[in-house]
Amino acid sequence: MNEGPDSCRKEQGVALTSTEGAATLRDYVRILRQRKWIVVAFAGLAVLASVGYCKLQKPQYTGTVQLLLTPQLSTTILQASNPNANLSNTIGTVDVPTDTQVMESASVEKSAAESVKNPPKVAVAEVGTTNVVNIATTSTNRVLAARAANAYANAYLKVEQYQSVSALTRASKLISGRISSVALQVTQLDQAIATANGPSATALNSQIPSLEAQLSTYQEELAQYSFYASLNTGGGQIITPATVPTTPSAPKPIEYGIIAGILGLLIGLIVVLLLEYFDDRIRSKNELEELMEGIATLGTIPVIPEWKDQKSTVLVTVDQPHSPAAEAYRSLRTAIQFVGLDRPTRLVQFTSPTASDGKTTTLANTAITLNEAGLRVFVVCCDLRRPRVHEFFGLSNDVGFTSVLLGDRQLVDAIQEVPNRPGLHLLASGPKPPNPSELLASAKTRALLESLADLSDIVLIDSPPILPVTDPTVIAAYVDSVVLVASMGTSTRTGIKASLESLARVGAPLVGVVLNKVPESDNYAYYRYAYGTYGKPVESLSKSVT
Repeated sequence: MNEGPDSCRKEQGVALTSTEGAATLRDYVRILRQRKWIVVAFAGLAVLASVGYCKLQKPQYTGTVQLLLTPQLSTTILQASNPNANLSNTIGTVDVPTDTQVMESASVEKSAAESVKNPPKVAVAEVGTTNVVNIATTSTNRVLAARAANAYANAYLKVEQYQSVSALTRASKLISGRISSVALQVTQLDQAIATANGPSATALNSQIPSLEAQLSTYQEELAQYSFYASLNTGGGQIITPATVPTTPSAPKPIEYGIIAGILGLLIGLIVVLLLEYFDDRIRSKNELEELMEGIATLGTIPVIPEWKDQKSTVLVTVDQPHSPAAEAYRSLRTAIQFVGLDRPTRLVQFTSPTASDGKTTTLANTAITLNEAGLRVFVVCCDLRRPRVHEFFGLSNDVGFTSVLLGDRQLVDAIQEVPNRPGLHLLASGPKPPNPSELLASAKTRALLESLADLSDIVLIDSPPILPVTDPTVIAAYVDSVVLVASMGTSTRTGIKASLESLARVGAPLVGVVLNKVPESDNYAYYRYAYGTYGKPVESLSKSVT
C-alpha cells in the first residue's frame, strides 16, 4: 500500500526546504493590509503624544528685529586714509558671520540687560545671502519678547558705535601726535633759517613748503576724524523693529502633529516589517505553496467567526449549508475525489502540525460533504490522547476504537450511526489507553482499518498533530492518503517544514494540504459566486425565476 521514503519524496514532492522568493510590491501591500492597525496605532499614539506635549507647554512668543548690517564708518574712513589700502576690496564690505557672533556675545547681552532686566537668549539668523539679519528672542511674556529683541538690536548698534568712536579717537590721537611732530620740525627749521645765510638758508627755506603741506594734510584728517566721531554712527541700521507678537511661536500643534504623525507612520512601518521578518506564521496561500513544493493545495477554507472559540464544535456544512465556507468544503470533497482517480483513497488520514490548526473541524465537515454526495463514509478517531470528533456529531466516546482493539466490544457494536445522516458512521476513540503509540503500531490497528475500508466507500481518520507525538507517522503506514491541515496565522513555517520531514521519513502518502482561516480578501472569487448563486436556498431561486 505504501511506498518507500525515497519514492515518496520524489513522487509526492514532499519538500524538506523551501525556496524563499524575493519580496514583491504585492507582498508588502499584503503585509500592510494584515498589520495596518499597528501602523495606525503608532501614528495615532505619536499624534496624541504631540498634542499632550503641546498642552503641557506654556505658549512661547518670539519678537524679531530686522537689521541691515553696514560697514563701520571708522573702518571705512581709516582704510580710505591708508594710501596702501585696496579701496575696492575694503570699502563697503560686511562680514556677516563675524557680526552675528558679536550680536550673540556677552558684551551685547550685558548692554541689552541695561534696558531689559534678565533678557532671554538671542538667536541671530542671516536672511538668505543678504546683509540683513533677524534678531529674535523668545519668551512666555509677549511684551518681554519684543522689548528684548529691540534691546539686543540697539545694544549691538551701541557696541558697534562705541568701537567706531574708539577707533576714530585713537586715530585722532595718532594724527595729533604727528601734527605736533611736524609743527616742531617747522619751528626748528624757522630757527635754523634765522641763523643761516647764503645757500644754506635757501636750502632750508625749500623744506618749509613740504612740511607745511604735510601739516595741512594732518590737520584736515584730524578735523575729519573729529567730525565722524561726533556723528556717533555704528555698523548697522534697524529696518523693522520688533512689535508685540499676537500669536505664539511655540508650541505649534498642527505642525507638531503632522511631524509626529509622519514619524509614527515610519516607526509603525519599521515595527511591521520587523514583526513580519521575525514572524514565522503562514500569512498567505502563496507562502504555504512555497513550502509545499510539489504538493497540491486541496482547499482553502475561509474564516468562520465561530472558530474564535477553540472549544466550539462547528459543522458549518450543516448549520450554514449555503455559506462560502460550506462551498469551500464541497470543493475540498471534489479535490479528494479527484485524487482518487489516480490512486486508492479508501483510507484518508487527516493530521496537522499542531493541535490548533483545525484538522478535526476540517475532517468532520468533509465527512458531511462526502456523505451528501451519496458515499458511505466512516469517520475513525485515532486521536487517542485528545479525542474530539465525536463532539461534532453529538455522539458518545464511551465505546470505540480502543474498545475493539482490546476485545471489549465487537466492531459492529462499537460503530455509531450519525443521527439524520444515513451512510455516515463514527468509530469514536473509546477509553484512553496508557500507551497510544504502541497500541496504534499493533497489527490489530492495521486489520481494523482494513475492515472498515471494506465496509465503506471512504474512511476518514482523525489523528493527533504531528509535532507533539509520533502517533500520526505510525498511522501513516496504514493509509492510502494523508491530508495535512494548516491554519493561516497559526501554523508556522518551521512547524510545517518539520511536519513534512516527519512524513517524508516514514514515506507517508501525502496528497495535499488544506489551509484554514483564510480571510475573505485572500479567498477565491468562486466563493462569492457560490454565495450569490449556488448558495441561495431553492425557495429563493424559485421565487426569483417566477
